[in-house]
Amino acid sequence: MLATLSPWGAEMLLRGRLAEVFAGAHAHSDTVVIRFPDLAAARGWHGSAAYQALIPLRQQAADVTLLLFEE
Repeated sequence: MLATLSPWGAEMLLRGRLAEVFAGAHAHSDTVVIRFPDLAAARGWHGSAAYQALIPLRQQAADVTLLLFEE
C-alpha cells in the first residue's frame, strides 16, 4: 500500500495498535492515519488502479473502515 501513496503526495503518519479506550467504544484494534495534501489527492488515491487492485487482498486480510477527514 505504501507504494500507492507517493504518487499522490501522501504520507503515513501513524500505524498503531489501540492501547486503551478512555470513553465510548472503538470497533478496531489497529489504526492507520494517512495525510494527503488535499481531498482531491485522497480521492484520486482511493480511485487509482494501483489501490483498487489491493482492495481484494485488504478485504481478505482485515475488517477495515476507511474515513476521510478534512482539516
